[in-house]
Amino acid sequence: MKGRPFLLLALFLLFFALPIVGALSFFKLQDKEHLDHEGDPFPAALQFARKDSHISLPNAPALNIAENDRVLFVSWFKLRKLPREGEKLFLFSKLDSNSKNLSGYVVALTKRGEAIRPTVYWKDEKGKGGWYLFSEIELMLGEWVMLAVSFYDNRILGAYSAVYRSGQLGKLIVAGGVDLEESIVPQTQAKFIIGSVEGTQFKGKVGPFCLFNFQDYAVLDLLKEILNSPWNLPESVDRSSLRFCSYDLKVDMSPYNHPINYVVGTGSDSEE
Repeated sequence: MKGRPFLLLALFLLFFALPIVGALSFFKLQDKEHLDHEGDPFPAALQFARKDSHISLPNAPALNIAENDRVLFVSWFKLRKLPREGEKLFLFSKLDSNSKNLSGYVVALTKRGEAIRPTVYWKDEKGKGGWYLFSEIELMLGEWVMLAVSFYDNRILGAYSAVYRSGQLGKLIVAGGVDLEESIVPQTQAKFIIGSVEGTQFKGKVGPFCLFNFQDYAVLDLLKEILNSPWNLPESVDRSSLRFCSYDLKVDMSPYNHPINYVVGTGSDSEE
């Protein structure tokens, strides 16, 4: 009889306690996998770690801006490095650095005091235009941020942002608008670049990147649709409105099927 309590304890552990512990461990692992997935909404994002790493698309009419275009650039970035005071960190560009008037466009981030602000270069072949500064956006290292830029009526630029933090999307922020006060439509034969090939180097990850025509959409409505499902193209978006769109930066989903060239860059992977 003295050994019976030990036998009962052994049977309890075998048939009840161990299965419960195993089940709890299973659910814990499952929950961790769920959290890892939720923690990075863009697992196919491309890493830019080396100097001059960038994406290059050949020049094409769909990547240029024409008279009466209504276009919206939507990009997702996760930064490992912020610009220093006064620096401009290029995110994407189509800039002819060999032309007399440096025609083209650039979307960048710049630091003014403690604030990180979008700044857009917008210049036509006649030399009209320049750099335009927008309001501060919420941005922290290691967090996904959406930065969008619109252009319409041949003279109105707008900037918008949202952050993805702790598995939650923040609200859409309007970072302001600029009236260029005259028609400025940048056209250039340059390649379209995502990342940095000059100046302050972009270090971090790039997620989904799309260029839309939004003739049939209100820009804020389109952005809200995109934010409702940032990892997939919204079903309400007509693919014919895409001028370029890639969620993995390998295949263009637009009707133009632009070839996408990833340039690894030089040097070693580093945090600096």
